[in-house]
Amino acid sequence: MERSLTLGLIAEQLSCPVWKVNYLLRSRGIKPIQRAGHLRVFSPDVVDTLRRELDSIGQKKERQRCTA
Repeated sequence: MERSLTLGLIAEQLSCPVWKVNYLLRSRGIKPIQRAGHLRVFSPDVVDTLRRELDSIGQKKERQRCTA
């Protein structure tokens, strides 16, 4: 079974700030698979989706800055 991810874990995997991941999730209408208290829990597939979104909106330069 794959591990579910919180917003912070997704941001860590993408090496991007939490606010940017949160913006992408909300603006793209990506819904959590469940909630654990006040945390939103997402499928691991979301990481690939968000990575593609970052690339498609021309944020490659910004993503490089996130990892620096």
